[in-house]
Amino acid sequence: MTRSKTIGTLAFVAAIAGAGMGLYLTFMTPEVSDDRWSYPQTATHFAWMQVGFMLQHIPLILGLLAATVAVGPSRVGRTGWFVGIAGMVALTVNEGLAILPRHQASDSALAGTIGALYGVGTLLIAVGLMIGGMGAVKAGIWRKAESWLLFLLGGWLLVPALPVLIFWSLEPSRIVLSMWMLLFAGLGWALVRRSSRVTDA
Repeated sequence: MTRSKTIGTLAFVAAIAGAGMGLYLTFMTPEVSDDRWSYPQTATHFAWMQVGFMLQHIPLILGLLAATVAVGPSRVGRTGWFVGIAGMVALTVNEGLAILPRHQASDSALAGTIGALYGVGTLLIAVGLMIGGMGAVKAGIWRKAESWLLFLLGGWLLVPALPVLIFWSLEPSRIVLSMWMLLFAGLGWALVRRSSRVTDA
């Protein structure tokens, strides 16, 4: 199995797991009141879930790095792509930091800071991957559908995810983010397929 195929497989499995985790949180029976930062879980369960999200994000970052070749030589495109990857790294770190206010109310100062950091990471990912994805579309190294998928990894966060995260409740937000994970599953699948085509050739 080639390195690209291995990374693609890991990214695909991690993305499906992430979608499942998001849907689980959406439909589970709440264990605490909705004014708690850890809602709908207890503080202990929340901490373990956040560790799970951190670990689950790592293969997604590797998948983005493996897809860098598709962005082509454009300096703007590659800069945007790496900004998006940096945002994904920041999001992963923030999943760990989110454990700190697990015993606090959702409107505590620390919880508010963590929430703001989520917003910064999300914007970096959205804008960066959109710029990089557009570079991939113009470069034409990957197929059109695969290149547009890279753009959508950022575009989905900007619209519809960001408005839902800002203006709606947690449940719709988690559904939208679970759908974002399915786009990452598409990235993993694309890496596997491209690796298989190269091997066949």
